[in-house]
Amino acid sequence: MKLKSGLNVYNKDKKIVVITGPTAIGKTDLSLKLCKEFNGEVINCDASSFKKYLNIGTSKPDLTKTSIKHHLIDIIEPTLNYSVSDFQKEARLLIDDIISRNKVPFIIGGSGLYINSLIYDYKFSSSKRSIDFSNYTNEELFS
Repeated sequence: MKLKSGLNVYNKDKKIVVITGPTAIGKTDLSLKLCKEFNGEVINCDASSFKKYLNIGTSKPDLTKTSIKHHLIDIIEPTLNYSVSDFQKEARLLIDDIISRNKVPFIIGGSGLYINSLIYDYKFSSSKRSIDFSNYTNEELFS
């Protein structure tokens, strides 16, 4: 299947629900109600919620107050990188696992590039950068 943008849809046969939008509009509450109704599990798609301890401004759900299973929340230390490619690989495995258990994957969050990496057939290179920018000053990088 191709959309107007010309991008290929990753797998049109896998049924997933995506709820997206800005912080604090009720995505979490809606997703919890729908997950209960349709036997779903949540895959977090808010880039800030992947990181532990970043709780202010992220509206992370209180997992002690729900029986709905959530994935990819508080999975890495704040100083570590978690790329779109990392997310895509892990979330696609989770989608397959959730579907294999006859449940519905709910992708919830506001990080559009991460959502698009699941829906569309984005291909990421595994090559490393050829230039190491870590030894440059801010002034050198700006120049």
